[in-house]
Amino acid sequence: MGPSIKLRKRILKNGKSNFYLDIYYRKGVRKRETLEGLFLFTKPKTAFEKNHNKINQIKAQEIANNKNIDLINGFGYKVFKKISFLQFYIDLMQERNGSNFDNWTSCLKHLEKFIPQSTTLDQIDDQVVKGFKNYLLKNAKTKSHKNLSTNSCISYFNKFRATINEAFQRGLIKENPLRGVKSIKKEDTERIFLTTTELKQLNRTECTNAILKKAFLFSCYTGLRFSDIYQAKWENIQKKNGRTYLIFRQQKTKSQEYYPLNETAVTILKSANSENSGKIFRGLKYSGHNNHLLKHWVLLAGIQKHVTFHSARHTFATLMLEKTKNIFMVSKLLGHSEIKTTMVYAKIVDDQKEQAVDLLDDL
Repeated sequence: MGPSIKLRKRILKNGKSNFYLDIYYRKGVRKRETLEGLFLFTKPKTAFEKNHNKINQIKAQEIANNKNIDLINGFGYKVFKKISFLQFYIDLMQERNGSNFDNWTSCLKHLEKFIPQSTTLDQIDDQVVKGFKNYLLKNAKTKSHKNLSTNSCISYFNKFRATINEAFQRGLIKENPLRGVKSIKKEDTERIFLTTTELKQLNRTECTNAILKKAFLFSCYTGLRFSDIYQAKWENIQKKNGRTYLIFRQQKTKSQEYYPLNETAVTILKSANSENSGKIFRGLKYSGHNNHLLKHWVLLAGIQKHVTFHSARHTFATLMLEKTKNIFMVSKLLGHSEIKTTMVYAKIVDDQKEQAVDLLDDL
């Protein structure tokens, strides 16, 4: 992509954060510029501090946008005119190439069906945003001609939103058309998890894809997401005072984690890659084929549940809450930013208790 400016924040020791610009001229050539006189309260408490942050955020973004326009004009780009939306999406998708690349690609197929090739960034207004949202919820189909699941709609709409927000932050559009358009509401979905007995059954059952089995079990014993396991490298493994840690930055939240591993997880690591270099789970891929192999493996183990890779994370959360009764610790281990996200597992454990007590009725 061409030259661009990104607005960033730096946390200071005095309880405030200042703004600075990351200016990218071309690959490998960049500089930073501090925005003097503008700051945020890092943890705003009063109405005054919250309002101060809101106003300064808007001011800083306006400065970044104007500087971005000047920068791009200086390089001969035509701002607000002939920048293809779909091409910008593809460039951004390649920029962010990671474990969810397939998700970006799937979203692109729907965008290409809904948005004409000739559409430019400045032509994406709130009506287009609402239209694409409505298309996903009512008209978009899967390969098997079924309606998209709510989670798929949310995921694709979020990719669309991320592209628009990025264009706005780079000063490529004057106004953000997302204002006033609500995101797709997430449904409360059933969280499928494995019991201790079922986890043991999976351990004993062979899987056609050995590395998939090891990665899934590793998630069951750590609660880590597929994206973090996929990116994990041996250089991220450290030992301190006899304890093994995985040091990584969460792909979803971007927060730095210093994660202690139990002995079972360490054993799985050693069996996954004996070379102790590069990616730990080398050969692990997210694909429809591997999802099918996972389901087949679960059935071979005699488990009649709709298990996905994310079920491993649910398994860890549920079993940890059963063992520790400490929802704050479980929330910390899962890397949740809010405790309410973890509370759903408390309800699952409570439901299990009720079901267990009801078993006495059969006597």
